[in-house]
Amino acid sequence: MTTVADDDWGYPLTSTSTRASVELPAPRDRPADSDGLPTGAWLKDLEEDGYRGYTWSGRPMLVPLLLTVVVMLSTLALAWLWWDRIPDQVALHTGADGTVDRWGDKTIGNVLMAPLLGGGGMLLAMAVIMAVGAFFRPRPPVGLAQGAHSLGSMVRQSATMDIVLRSTGWSLLIFSIAISLLEVPRWRTGYENSSPIWLIGVAVLAMFVIPYLLGRRVREMVDRELDALGVPVGPETERELHAWRYVAVVDDPGAGLWVPTGTPSTNWTVNIARPAGKVLAFGFLAVMAALGMFLLLSPLIFG
Repeated sequence: MTTVADDDWGYPLTSTSTRASVELPAPRDRPADSDGLPTGAWLKDLEEDGYRGYTWSGRPMLVPLLLTVVVMLSTLALAWLWWDRIPDQVALHTGADGTVDRWGDKTIGNVLMAPLLGGGGMLLAMAVIMAVGAFFRPRPPVGLAQGAHSLGSMVRQSATMDIVLRSTGWSLLIFSIAISLLEVPRWRTGYENSSPIWLIGVAVLAMFVIPYLLGRRVREMVDRELDALGVPVGPETERELHAWRYVAVVDDPGAGLWVPTGTPSTNWTVNIARPAGKVLAFGFLAVMAALGMFLLLSPLIFG
């Protein structure tokens, strides 16, 4: 067993490393291939605690969470340094064109309301998502409860959850930075310049770019995990990996319009193999992309 060295996104740099201080399950408890279920002590552990990857860090939101704290502390520091430059009347609301349409007195609450509410909201969202992700780890079937019916399915779900949490963390960090940058530069200039609303457009578009970039690593993560366990990939796992190759949505002709994203079935996603699923998924993407581009191009639109 070796210690993991992570890259900038928090992934191991080596293909065979396992999480520090975590022992791999006994070979006798591992299935013949990924289409089978673990047995013995490993199965009991999975029933109690759910599946956690051995070859990724297990802290998918730690780096963006810490950076969000840094953004908030930096915002507070700049407010203290530039307090005398901030005019007696501060912006309480900014229109889509970046100009202020509502003013208020210079108080700590009015000055810091947007940055701290934004950053605090992002931190709260990260904490809730981390707690949910830890609670709803993929599990094998227990009694009558619904569960993953193969090791490969649990590994795929765990890798997908890691990607979703990591993508969410970085996306929320970008939103936190954008919200702070809407206000902080204007403290120094006395609100002479319009608010850079286009930064919110960047944050909206990042919500799609980041999951796309990270989502391509799910197959790599699954292969690395099964390789570390010494378990070959089974045909059912191959089929599942192909169906879930887009991470956020499923492409499975044999399933209905709505498909659970994991086990237990707490969240559902749309099946783009169905015509209605294509309309819902690509319609949502089109609307959000249009919103992001509108905000991004707002300086040109409003002149």
